Amino acid sequence: TIPGPHPVNTDLSIAAGGLTSTRLQTVRPAAVRIQPNPASELIEVTVPKAVVAGEYVDWYDGQGRQVDRTRATAETAGSSMKLTSPVPAALPSGLYLIGGAGWAGRVVVLK
Repeated sequence: TIPGPHPVNTDLSIAAGGLTSTRLQTVRPAAVRIQPNPASELIEVTVPKAVVAGEYVDWYDGQGRQVDRTRATAETAGSSMKLTSPVPAALPSGLYLIGGAGWAGRVVVLK
């Protein structure tokens, strides 16, 4: 675990209770589901439909630096929105913070 709090950028922060996003609204970490985790090629992020999910997934390293941005496809399913995004090919294996408009989460990349 990463002890907190640590500022990541103006949109994401890590606290002892988990990852939160402050860009549009706060989403509890349990409300964001990332599959598969660990991931190697694609991820699917499920967030409440009330959250503005956007079209992009921003990728941050453990130091809080943005290391990539991927375009996601979005699909609505009931009260949720599912975003599908590729894992950036240039990223080495490791823990990454990912986020979009109104949500944030963690994913382990295994290459």
